[in-house]
Amino acid sequence: MGTTILRENAAMYASRDEAKIRELLESMHRAHRDKNASGITSPYAEDAAVFNLAPPLAHSGRDRAEVQAWLDTWGTPAKSARAISR
Repeated sequence: MGTTILRENAAMYASRDEAKIRELLESMHRAHRDKNASGITSPYAEDAAVFNLAPPLAHSGRDRAEVQAWLDTWGTPAKSARAISR
């Protein structure tokens, strides 16, 4: 009986965690689409190690101004990957 309860609790927490992760990814997806630098950087820890394709390749911490400068280089609105694949 104890093992069954543990499995049920594990499944419940896994389901809840998955929902939270999906919600976070969707909010970051919307932030990219809307060119919202604050929405992109807010989930990161203040001292996060960040690796980019553009120089500097690595830095520590979140930098909203840097992300906004990158977003400002986009000539057209971002499209959803789902919209592109259709």
